[in-house]
Amino acid sequence: MLEIISLQAEHAGILEDVLPQDIIRRIAGYEASGLAFAEEDGSMAASIVIQPDEEGSAQILWLYTEPHLRRQGLATDLLREAGIVCQELGGFYRITLESTRDPEEEDSLYGFCKARGFEIEASPVGCFSVTLGAARKQERLSGKNPKGVVSYGALTQTERKRLLDEGQDLEELMSENRIEEEMSCMFLREGEIESLLILEREESGLSVAWARTSAASPQQIVLLLQYAISHSDRYPDDTPIHIPVLNDVSEKLAKKLFGDDLKRTEEGYVATIALFGDEE
Repeated sequence: MLEIISLQAEHAGILEDVLPQDIIRRIAGYEASGLAFAEEDGSMAASIVIQPDEEGSAQILWLYTEPHLRRQGLATDLLREAGIVCQELGGFYRITLESTRDPEEEDSLYGFCKARGFEIEASPVGCFSVTLGAARKQERLSGKNPKGVVSYGALTQTERKRLLDEGQDLEELMSENRIEEEMSCMFLREGEIESLLILEREESGLSVAWARTSAASPQQIVLLLQYAISHSDRYPDDTPIHIPVLNDVSEKLAKKLFGDDLKRTEEGYVATIALFGDEE
């Protein structure tokens, strides 16, 4: 038998073993978050987290239903329950979801939004992929050891500690030893990190996990890519590099660097529904 339970952010510890750590961090200390979960015979069957913003919206941060319980209205019930919690703490008039999907495969979350009448628009967020073999052939990425670039593997302990200031996600990559040490690299200026490129080892290949450059030196990201590609000898040509993009600028740069060899693997979308009345 299914039982739906709603709760406020202060009780989020109940879901610690279910929710990803980045979601736990986002709701920590944010009292207006709405959470709900469903239990089936004492086991977690589904869960949702939504969080209001300052513009009258509540964003779905997390929504998951066990496969055998999908298409039964459970996710809709969870959405309603979590929404009630948010409304009680701070009213809003619409719910949004920002996510990505593989355009060539069925996506249950995207299908849920379409079936429930969400208005869906494309967003610049997404992911591309290029093989190392294709990247090695790019003229702009040929060459070795651009001046001033330091690999992650060559950093001192003091310099590695400075990386912790970049954010919690990078700290997790470091603690779990998932960083590709020879290809990940950065520009250092007077001991400070000016720009950096961090690649993560995954079962399916390599992924750009973190990238940052200064507004004054945007070309540095190309030099960092050049360094990474030139230090990838341990990987075969068919190794994919997954490249997430967060805006139009990063997408244009990726297409400029890799041309027709760049393949889109995920496309972004924003789904919106006026679920709790109209905007006043």
